[in-house]
Amino acid sequence: MIETPIMAEANPIMEIEYEKEKMKQVIVTDSFKKGFNALYVSSPIKKPFLMPILLGCEPSKQGHFKVRPFQKATIMGVFACGENNSMKPSVANAGYKGNLTGAVVNESLVEVLITNIESDTENKHVVRNLKDFFPDLKINYDIEYEKIHLFPCQHNILRVEGLQINILSIIKLINNMGFECQLLEDKIC
Repeated sequence: MIETPIMAEANPIMEIEYEKEKMKQVIVTDSFKKGFNALYVSSPIKKPFLMPILLGCEPSKQGHFKVRPFQKATIMGVFACGENNSMKPSVANAGYKGNLTGAVVNESLVEVLITNIESDTENKHVVRNLKDFFPDLKINYDIEYEKIHLFPCQHNILRVEGLQINILSIIKLINNMGFECQLLEDKIC
């Protein structure tokens, strides 16, 4: 193909002939036939969903979503990864970007949680904010000792709107903010 490029705009491909499940040759409209071992095509991608466009995410000329560092889309709070923003799709690349995006989303959620907690003037409001942010989290506030107790979830992973957040990182953040928080190992939520 490098030796004989076929420009689809000038010579649309009419047929690809196969022999025993292997590509034999490419036939274009002007009766040109050329044998190839491989055919590489770059075509615009049409997304099957409109939600990112409706949210205001900016697509590139190739049909992918434009992203800033850490897979952040052009709209705050929206992330794109995998084949949504890559011209070179691969399983390894999608896995890498998916893991990176998950970590960044997790960090963003924790930042929102910290902002909500820091805006309260009394420790007891921390519990309310935690319950609002993580409705499935079992929390107890010990008024006498002013301690926040979190009950462990399965594998210490908390699921929030399809995301997984390690409960131990939440405890560490709460403790770093000056609140006493501990995981009660004897009870499971």
